[in-house]
Amino acid sequence: MVPPGAQLLTVTENRRLTPNEYERDIRHLALSLQGVDFPFDLGDAVALYPENLPQDVDEALKFLDLDGDKVISVKCIGDVSERHRRCFDQRVTIRQVLTNMIDLFGRPSRSFVTELARFANNADAEALRRLGSGAGTAAWTALVDECPSFFDIMKKYPSAKMPLEQLISVLPMIKPRIYSIASDARYSPKAVEFTIVINQWKSKATGAVKTGTCTKFIQHMPVGSKVPCAVVCGTFQFPKDDVTPMVMVGLGTGIAPIRSFMQDKLYKKSRGIKTGPMVVFYGCRHEKEELLYKDEWKMYEKEGILSALVGAFQFDKPHYPPKQIFVSDKMAERPELISDNLLEKGGYFFMCGPAVATPSVQKALKAALVKHGQNAAKHAEKDMWPTPKTDAEAELWFKDFMAAGRYSEESY
Repeated sequence: MVPPGAQLLTVTENRRLTPNEYERDIRHLALSLQGVDFPFDLGDAVALYPENLPQDVDEALKFLDLDGDKVISVKCIGDVSERHRRCFDQRVTIRQVLTNMIDLFGRPSRSFVTELARFANNADAEALRRLGSGAGTAAWTALVDECPSFFDIMKKYPSAKMPLEQLISVLPMIKPRIYSIASDARYSPKAVEFTIVINQWKSKATGAVKTGTCTKFIQHMPVGSKVPCAVVCGTFQFPKDDVTPMVMVGLGTGIAPIRSFMQDKLYKKSRGIKTGPMVVFYGCRHEKEELLYKDEWKMYEKEGILSALVGAFQFDKPHYPPKQIFVSDKMAERPELISDNLLEKGGYFFMCGPAVATPSVQKALKAALVKHGQNAAKHAEKDMWPTPKTDAEAELWFKDFMAAGRYSEESY
């Protein structure tokens, strides 16, 4: 069932990049572009539409006492999305509804709990009404710590079996997840590639390991299976030429778009186009387990594409314990890689990774410029941009830098 604007792409590769015994499952996913019209530009992303796994759907069908093969018709009334109309303005099986449409295994809202109380017996109904009210705030907080899904709550209060028509009305549609493209269309024309971490966490209350809906789907996607995808325009702003330096920070799977930037420059260089410096600050937990695409970085360096790769490995010895090393620490150690390329050569800066790291990365960037400014007499005649010499000047410089479109960030 293909959502509006999406196309079915075939999985050609789904391999784990981290060791099997390592706690974090990070994957390289490739989807075939053969026989499909799926154009994308450098820096774009893809909306991937997951589905609920068969074993989970089977459990829900049994619990709700529903026949998955039964064909039903659903009439959309009122102001509903085009996706709702596309999905429901046709005859579908109940299994299709639970697999592709309603987010039965997503995180619930308190309003759902209140609605569920209508279908419970007296004891469960009272408990659910209290849970959904102001008086049940503490109990709701404790429940949230268990990281339940809509379906988990229904199982917790088994008398509350909401009818299918009500589930369709109340539950949200399964949402697509957005992933940065990790390949360049010209360098790798046969497939669009991604670097994806399987989103897992432990319930604070029970210690049970939970997995996100989309990454659970990805984790179990076999080669040859098909997945609905749609291109999402990127927000990166690139230099107008290929010789302008690019200084990049990639944190975890935030390295994905940076990999595509490398492939873009490698393709251009193979066509005789001159390329400028490419500096990468790469932050991850452990060098051995999480420095992804090791052989590729060596190749980029050998081909003269990668000027410097500076790794920040948060939990590696000898600094840990007690000290954790962050990418901002490595930026402070190598300020010349930032100032020389941004001030002297008019380069661009790219930050890709968790939003929580943005303040420290920006602070380290500004500090590198101020340090450069302390040697202003030495560098002034080389600098394409005014050199900040104080923190206040660095703040103003950074605002102008952003306004000029030379700072791009893709954070989550």
